[in-house]
Amino acid sequence: MSREVLPGRTGSMVARMTDTPSLPVAGASRRRLWGLVCLGVMLAAGLGAARADGAVLAGRVGDGRIPAPAAGAASVRAINPVTGLVVAAADVKRNGAWLMRVPNGPYTVLATVAPRAGAPRVAIAPIVRVRGSKPAKVRVSLKRTRAPKVRRRAASELGLLAAHATPSAPVVGFRYLTGPSANNRGKSVADLLLTDTVGATSGRCAPRVRELEHIDLVNAEISFSNSRYTDPATRIPRGQLLKIDLLVEGSIAEGADGSLSWNVKLRDAASGKIVGGDTTAVPAGGDWIEAASQTAARLVDQMCGGTYDINVNLRTDGTFATHVASGTLNATLTATGAGTGRTPPSTFAAAAAAGYEGVTFASTIGCAYVNVLAPQGLLAFDLAITPAGRLAVSWEGTAALQASASVLCPEAPAIPGQVGPSLVAPTPVRFELPVEGGSQAVGGGFTSGGDGWTHAGTITVTRQPPR
Repeated sequence: MSREVLPGRTGSMVARMTDTPSLPVAGASRRRLWGLVCLGVMLAAGLGAARADGAVLAGRVGDGRIPAPAAGAASVRAINPVTGLVVAAADVKRNGAWLMRVPNGPYTVLATVAPRAGAPRVAIAPIVRVRGSKPAKVRVSLKRTRAPKVRRRAASELGLLAAHATPSAPVVGFRYLTGPSANNRGKSVADLLLTDTVGATSGRCAPRVRELEHIDLVNAEISFSNSRYTDPATRIPRGQLLKIDLLVEGSIAEGADGSLSWNVKLRDAASGKIVGGDTTAVPAGGDWIEAASQTAARLVDQMCGGTYDINVNLRTDGTFATHVASGTLNATLTATGAGTGRTPPSTFAAAAAAGYEGVTFASTIGCAYVNVLAPQGLLAFDLAITPAGRLAVSWEGTAALQASASVLCPEAPAIPGQVGPSLVAPTPVRFELPVEGGSQAVGGGFTSGGDGWTHAGTITVTRQPPR
């Protein structure tokens, strides 16, 4: 027998046994025993780290079909019912087994099954308390979609939006993506984005996820836990849900050929201002589950702020009655912004000195060009995230961005101030890119009577995670 360790989709490590001898049981008994073996191996693999990083929360999702990777995705998330935070998330294996590491405390486990076709399923388990290093086992039945109803508590106990002291990382809530009336994919993609955000980092920033769409299920579990049917010592306090800083929302569309596209926006929950976004298109037959994972990674970078690197590479050619001249303008800038509280910035600015390099002059009248001067000027950029979730870029250069030389003709003194490459009328000076950045071709210039300048080059903007 050999043991192979494989990375899961969200980065968790699971153990798989290979070359396993046949078990002396058959049918359903063999499958149940095999599930126990897998769960036992997962628990054993996690116990050592759990002592240092928290306790192990593990179990199975039952009473329903778990899709193969080619047919969909299934995941579980551990929700702290006091704060509403999604503390951990994990993929569910084909046999229903799952494992997460969590700090000590109370949790309810919510399972989502997102098939590639059809409606997603959501189920929730009763609240359990995790104590010490002993593994806590939870079974999530896909038939249990809500806690049993109990007598409604007094309104004073239902302060669901109360603020709670939190560290500096933003608290994020995910809404279902809107779309057609039978919007199964919008729910599935939103759940995938949430799962892949839990535990993700950008630089030193790790956004925290608070349950939003299923918070009513969590509250129902609290009500059941606080009812006369449970031990009073295990009651859960209310009114301490974390305040959401950022909302992930948007829309999804499905083409007649099965293609998918979604437009996701990152909204400041307090001001309503758009501070990020992402647009993703998946062709017919494409892997929309993997595409959602990539979208989540880009959104995490935006949730954490960061900066934009701007690279300018522009060649300018000048043509005049007496000479031709050329040079390149190369510059690298870093655009920074200032957010509010735990909200990332929506505007960025950068300015830096730059000048033409490699400047050459060539006479068309048999004279020489000497004493080439290429003084530095100023390049300035302003970046802003638009209400549509795009990155608007505007830029300009000062008049000092111009090279010159002296012309020296036979039997004549040198005449300075002969114009060379100059940043005159480049286009476009305003354009839009995806929020994560991209490249924009730059041209333009100015000519009159055959004399003037032409430009050719690119401006590349790249989002960088916080350092």
